[in-house]
Amino acid sequence: MAPDSVGDGNRSGGLYPRRRTRLLDGSSVFRSARKQKLREYLEEKKGKASFEDEFNEDEFNDDDDYHRPMTRAEIESYNKQIQETGGFDVDVPPEVYNTGVIRPDPDFDKNPWKLEKLNRCSRMAVDVYNKKYKKAEYEFMRVLKVCSMMAAGYVHYITFEAKAEGAAPTCFQAIVFAGIAEDNIKVIMSRPKPSS
Repeated sequence: MAPDSVGDGNRSGGLYPRRRTRLLDGSSVFRSARKQKLREYLEEKKGKASFEDEFNEDEFNDDDDYHRPMTRAEIESYNKQIQETGGFDVDVPPEVYNTGVIRPDPDFDKNPWKLEKLNRCSRMAVDVYNKKYKKAEYEFMRVLKVCSMMAAGYVHYITFEAKAEGAAPTCFQAIVFAGIAEDNIKVIMSRPKPSS
C-alpha cells in the first residue's frame, strides 16, 4: 500500500517528525525497528497489533536490551498510583520503557554518588521547609525511598526522615529537580508526609 502522506513529514508542522506513517488501508507503518518487532510479534501471537494487549515477554527474548511499552492495564495502574500517592510510591515493571515515567529506585543507596546527591536534595528540601514554616527547625536524617523521572537531569520524589529537637523523627516528602549541572538543584515541594 502507498502511504497517504510523506513518511518523514509531520502533522502539526512542528519540529518532531511523525513516528508512523498511516497507510491507505488504515494501518500504520512504524519507523522504529523495536516497535516493528513488537508489532510483528503481536500480529503472530494475537492476530492483530495492539500495544495495549498483554503478551508473554519470555517468548520475545531475541534482544537482550529489549524494553517493552506499558500495557493498557499497566498504564491504568500507574495513573492510579500517581493520583493516590503524588508520584512518591509507584510501581513500574523494570522491563517497561516509556519516557516521562516516574520510576522507583530501590537500589539508590548502593550508589554512593547518587546517595550523596539525594542527601543533598533532601537537606535543601528541609531548609526550604524550615524557612517557610518557622514552627520547628527540622534536621535531615536519612533518605528512606526515592522515585525519579528523567527531565534534563532528574525530578526526584524523595521520602526521607527529619527530626526536630526533642521530637520523634518525622517522615517528609519532597519533589526536587536535580539538573545535569551539580549546582542546579531546585526544591519544588517539601512537606511532612500526609497520614494515610
